[in-house]
Amino acid sequence: MLEITVAVTDSPEVGSLSAPSLKKSFASVNFPVVDADFRVMMRDIPQEVFKEAYKTPEGRKKLFLHAKYMANEILDKVDCLALSGNVAMIDPSLFNQPPDNSHTYNFDYSRTIAELALIHVATQRGMPIMGVCGGYEAIAVYYDSTLRSLTPAELDQQGYMAYDKIIFETQSILGQLFKSKNLATVERNFFGAHKQIIDELNRSYLKVTGRASDGKLTEAIEGNYGAPLIGMQFHPEVTLHGVYPDSSYMGEESEKKVCLELFRFFLKAAQAYSNKKSVNEALKKTIATLPEVIHQEDNKTNINKSEVSYVNAEATVQHNTPSKTLLNNPAIFWQGKRRTHSESDQKQCHPVVLASTL
Repeated sequence: MLEITVAVTDSPEVGSLSAPSLKKSFASVNFPVVDADFRVMMRDIPQEVFKEAYKTPEGRKKLFLHAKYMANEILDKVDCLALSGNVAMIDPSLFNQPPDNSHTYNFDYSRTIAELALIHVATQRGMPIMGVCGGYEAIAVYYDSTLRSLTPAELDQQGYMAYDKIIFETQSILGQLFKSKNLATVERNFFGAHKQIIDELNRSYLKVTGRASDGKLTEAIEGNYGAPLIGMQFHPEVTLHGVYPDSSYMGEESEKKVCLELFRFFLKAAQAYSNKKSVNEALKKTIATLPEVIHQEDNKTNINKSEVSYVNAEATVQHNTPSKTLLNNPAIFWQGKRRTHSESDQKQCHPVVLASTL
């Protein structure tokens, strides 16, 4: 049996306070981890070439196509994608908003393009996806939602690098995983360290499943279709293992048990995805042999010697059917205007555009 693995976005060139704890959390449920190194994904493109291409929608599209090629290389070998948190913000131009000059931001353009490509490819494959903090925001942007900065009052309300109450929808996946037998509502304390939040959510593809203690700000989202897609503004991995290398931020034992259920859920989802891949591969092999099998059966029964015209036709089987179009696959961040949510994405994957063509 093939080993079930999860790809976690991380790069030793950048470092992370979130990724080490996220990896340990998967390891806590015996879920092996491989790195999805976003720097390696974009390394073939010289920095100056990247900067120039990023300035225009067409250039960003080419960068994205290159990143998709690299994402396929990574996700070929895994069964789940986990997008870790980071200190960088997401460039407002990627969700078609003007720059916010009231704040000084640290953008990681290359990482964002790489993570959007990973989300795109994982979605097309029907792979389970987890997003934490910055990864959660990348999921929102991929699905045509917008972000904004927290106001000073909102930061005071929730705190920064602090625990706060999250209120979950009882019928959501997270609500079911985090529920308590003694409570009608699902409320848990989680660690938060973010200054950017979802502003407008594209509800055609995503739904709110968790809110902050004020009952207003979005803290968790889930996909409306397909494989499990869960984004969390908070940090369940910190509850389990603290903020690397400081373990003082870990949660209480009762909260740790709840968080382990989340990572076990993704392990089971990855196992289901792996089984689906195996079945699909077996079906492809079977379908590939059908023309020869039918030909052999024709010879046995002499069906093609019949004088009836519709029976006399040569037996054929069409097995290269077009790939289905996914409804939850916008990936329109490179365009110059926001698309209405009623539009569907009918575009097929474009050929990869390598660095030499940028």
